[in-house]
Amino acid sequence: MPIKIVKQGDDLYSAEAITPQGTWKSLHPMPNDELGRKLLSLGCDPVEIRHALLDAGVQPLSHWDRKAAEIIRPFLQAALAGEREVPEQSPFAEAWIAYALFYYDRMLYLWEVVESADAINHLKPNQDLISWAFLRLRKRGWLVIEGDMYGLTPEGRRAVQDIVSRGEKSWEVEVLEKWFSEHPPRG
Repeated sequence: MPIKIVKQGDDLYSAEAITPQGTWKSLHPMPNDELGRKLLSLGCDPVEIRHALLDAGVQPLSHWDRKAAEIIRPFLQAALAGEREVPEQSPFAEAWIAYALFYYDRMLYLWEVVESADAINHLKPNQDLISWAFLRLRKRGWLVIEGDMYGLTPEGRRAVQDIVSRGEKSWEVEVLEKWFSEHPPRG
């Protein structure tokens, strides 16, 4: 459901959204948390709400995401450098993190990967899960690393888009999980 949020003042926002009941417009500007609760009550997707708020300039409460990224970073860097073995994870891990990277359509800091993953699955991934998923995506040739930022290659982005668009009204991560379990990376 498309959501458009516009900043109206200091922590005041108005919105227009396509909901299951039809088009909804806010009657007056609201604080972002109140607006978020209203959109949820109308049946809007929490991830879409979060992205619309980010597009409007609302900075998420990311203290815990940043803290989690600080803990994960050295483990991830060691795994990517080949200095740490990572326990095997389920195909769900790769699907979850791939979709977290895909959703924003831009390069992400590690804390943003954690935040995106949390928004998708309502759970923060740990260092083994993220490390394993990144190693698998790199093995596929789908992972881009630029300094402290991570993303999907154009090929990886097209593949994820193609895979989830073929899903039958299912949760995108489940569609990816099924595909990843049937198509392990080569090499």
